[in-house]
Amino acid sequence: MASEEELEQIHGIGEAMRERLRRDHEIHRLADLARLTDTAVDELQQALRAARAGRVDVSRWRDEARRLVSEPEANGESPLATFVVEARRGSSGTGGEPSFVVHHVEADETSETSNPLPTVEVVAAWMRDRVAEVSSPREGATGGEPADLSERMTEDAPPWPRRPVRRGRLRISGLEVHRADDRDLNGTTRSLLADAPVTLDGAHPVVLVGNVSLVGAVDWATCRMRCRLHDLDSEHVIEYAWGGDSMLAPGGPDTEMASAPVSIPLGAYRGELFAEDRSQSVRRGFCELPLITVN
Repeated sequence: MASEEELEQIHGIGEAMRERLRRDHEIHRLADLARLTDTAVDELQQALRAARAGRVDVSRWRDEARRLVSEPEANGESPLATFVVEARRGSSGTGGEPSFVVHHVEADETSETSNPLPTVEVVAAWMRDRVAEVSSPREGATGGEPADLSERMTEDAPPWPRRPVRRGRLRISGLEVHRADDRDLNGTTRSLLADAPVTLDGAHPVVLVGNVSLVGAVDWATCRMRCRLHDLDSEHVIEYAWGGDSMLAPGGPDTEMASAPVSIPLGAYRGELFAEDRSQSVRRGFCELPLITVN
């Protein structure tokens, strides 16, 4: 992929926006976007809005760029450790302060779920200890391996940390709406990944058809998709999930995944689309949906 074209991996950056970023803001590559400071993000957001460049979210672009440039295929090195942090709503006994549960992916180890970690500082300390265990060779070891390989076979010795397999990521390339009777909605198939608002006919059930691929990985993924819609009037959340048994090959073409027929209630919605690997919760894709009106 050409260095400038790689910006189009970011949802919301197409050819026209890529050219605008190159021409007006000297942003040519993912690395340029990833290194933006908070002040630079705000300035770019304001400049694009003033230029009527459509719905943009520069902060999200930067976060996605940072994730992409940190992928193993970008820096040639697998991550030392990966953590998933779950924030839980606090109880009245804790003054409403949230608590945290942390999962260390490579070691398949979770902090005590019956007594979640109480503060961000404790979370950081728990994660720091696990990183230290992985990064510090044990006494007598050379070249990253124990001096006595039979030590691995004893019941008391913990397994020597292995370099994790490259997870890669799920990339969402499309979400379309079709009439459930196989006729296109309103005469045409409607894309829900466009920036412009979308109006749907609520008189007929529809089928949601997503397209997703697996990039930068060495193993297969078992994928499912979730579409979450937020009713702007009632704040009610509607969620549709499908797939779950769809197998994605590393580096393969986009896979089309269709939902069962669904009926979306009348209303105006904002939403998100997720692609998730059932076997690795940290491997997922995400994108925002435009304003959707069902009438």
